[in-house]
Amino acid sequence: MLCTAYILNRYFFFAFGALLLFNPLSLLQAEFKYSFEGNKKYSTSELSKVIASEWEKYLKDKDLSYVDDAAYALLKHYRKNGHHFASVDYDTQKTEVIFIVEEQFPVILDSIIIRPEQETQALFFTNNELKEFLTKPDAKNYFQKGQVEADISAINGLYAKEGFLQMSWKIRYDFTPDPPESQKVKVIVKIKEGPRSYLTQVSFQGNEHFSSSELSSIVQFYGRSFYRSRMHQEMSSLLREFYRQQGYAQVSIQTQIQSQPRPDLKREENTIWFKIKEGEKNFIRNISVTGNEITDSEIILREVLLRSKNPYDLKKIRRSERNIQKTGLFLFAEIQEEVVDSQNVDLTILVKERESRIVSFSLGYNTTYGVVGGVVYENINLFGTGRRFIFSLESSIVSGELSKSEAEMRFIEPYLFDVSTLEGEISFFVINEETPTFTVFSPGFDILMRKTFIEKIVGESDFSLKGELGYRLEFSDVIDVEDDNLEQEEGLTIISSPHQKLTFDSRDNAGYPTEGIYSFIELEQSLSALGADVDFYKTYFHFASFHSIGKHKYSPLPIVWAWSLKLGVVIPFGDTDEIPIQKKFFSGGATSVRSFQEQQLPPLDGDDNPVGGEGVFVASSELRFPIYESLGVSLFVDTGQVIPKVRGFKDYRLSKLEYAIGAGIWYNSFLGPIRFDFAFNPDPEENPLTGEEEDRFAWFISIGFSF
Repeated sequence: MLCTAYILNRYFFFAFGALLLFNPLSLLQAEFKYSFEGNKKYSTSELSKVIASEWEKYLKDKDLSYVDDAAYALLKHYRKNGHHFASVDYDTQKTEVIFIVEEQFPVILDSIIIRPEQETQALFFTNNELKEFLTKPDAKNYFQKGQVEADISAINGLYAKEGFLQMSWKIRYDFTPDPPESQKVKVIVKIKEGPRSYLTQVSFQGNEHFSSSELSSIVQFYGRSFYRSRMHQEMSSLLREFYRQQGYAQVSIQTQIQSQPRPDLKREENTIWFKIKEGEKNFIRNISVTGNEITDSEIILREVLLRSKNPYDLKKIRRSERNIQKTGLFLFAEIQEEVVDSQNVDLTILVKERESRIVSFSLGYNTTYGVVGGVVYENINLFGTGRRFIFSLESSIVSGELSKSEAEMRFIEPYLFDVSTLEGEISFFVINEETPTFTVFSPGFDILMRKTFIEKIVGESDFSLKGELGYRLEFSDVIDVEDDNLEQEEGLTIISSPHQKLTFDSRDNAGYPTEGIYSFIELEQSLSALGADVDFYKTYFHFASFHSIGKHKYSPLPIVWAWSLKLGVVIPFGDTDEIPIQKKFFSGGATSVRSFQEQQLPPLDGDDNPVGGEGVFVASSELRFPIYESLGVSLFVDTGQVIPKVRGFKDYRLSKLEYAIGAGIWYNSFLGPIRFDFAFNPDPEENPLTGEEEDRFAWFISIGFSF
């Protein structure tokens, strides 16, 4: 009896074990692993990194397609590194996947030869022109078949632009020795150009309101030209755009191409026929708004350049869309058209509003003000009127070269006096700033009017011109002056000053400008007639120019040379003999002469603290060179000076210039370029009052380029 039970128990044990062994569920729960066979050039750890993502997906879903993906990732890795004849397979065991690799030799690209199919004929383009489209090899010069074929396809595009629509090519690969043991390859590309296509005539049918010569200029046909692929579609779009801008919203245009081969001239001549149904001139019947929950419809409609019964105008419709989007109140704005009848069109403005109340916090570091934190509350659509209210508070938490705390409250009216190009603002502020020389506490308010004279719009205006007119009342209290000789600077000074600013901007991009000019001039007048304690005129001029000088292989950003000039002067008049220290110019720092710390440019006092001056001059030149993607380096030279007294042009003495030579590294982020600059002072001078020599080096961390 006991023996029988023992046999049964053993039978049950082995049966249960066999069930576990072959049960698919237990197989899924087992610990899977992988290994590599045949890998000599790359270690297991290196190949593991290649398949890490796919293997993680496989462990999660147990789907063999992810093992296929892992094998393909390995194959791409080998091909990328020149192993053109490498192969990767895998074998699945119960709890293991074995990747079987045949590496073969890396294949070096020996040369690429481009020649005509018939060697007795010459190609239209020179060999050097065609080889410009070939990707420059890296140091290892590994053969990349996909890259070679992509480059030849680009050459095909070059031919198409010049009218060779029937151009074709063949590639022959001469491997040495024979595959799969090949270690070198010579690529021979044979090009068959085919006939060159010309557009010899355009013809219009159904055009009653515009002459054929006028429409020819619209489609930019001025006689015989090369015919390109989709050229008729591009011309048809230009015609349709033109008609809709003239009020013909329902215009219909069909195209037909008539080709005539001319084998004797090795070319093909084409005629494009445009069949036009102009329809009647359309008018706007009704304009409505939908999607606005907070914003008053009138606030949206005032941005629209059309009204009921106005002629239909596509250009004004698109401008209106941009105007609505530019308010900043909406995530998107779209004007939809609905044909009512042969003469009338309804417009529906569809918008989606942004969140109007926003609270944001900031924490950052720069070498000027140290660790800086802040909070901003903003209502971008006060009571649905499009007006803005902003309250901000920012302060140095851990001070750097300077320390600053500022609170500001602003009210902005974007449509001052119901004028779309006139903006009004009133702000109240309190500023407390500690500089190396003095500490100043300044409450006050500012009233501004901003006028847009010309706005930069793609296809319409290449630059913007804006003006600013304002009045500022400031109670500027100098609390602490470091230099005993400047103790008379301490105390409260009331500054009552009208101010003006004119800005010209033709930059293609504000964050990383590659072309254009950015320039402004600021004027300020403090007048005792308006309640000020001091009388002075202050002028500051800034000019910066940007020039793209080349492309970079590994970055979408071009190489840029930029230079700038900054010039300022403040002159007392009337009963005022001295400019208050808080209104003098100080220089040095991340946006000035970068071999000096912030505001540390001479002249200095007996404690080596800057005392400022009535004039400032700074000139800079910088080469910005991208390295990879958005990462780049800069080389720069700065020069400048602070002039203690300015009573004439002779006071700007070039012999007193200070210099900075340096380099920086930057990353072009969504916030703007985050940069680190390191500068060298090539000619440090001594402070005549103390005998202390100027520092030879300075460095800065900041957001935004120096100019």
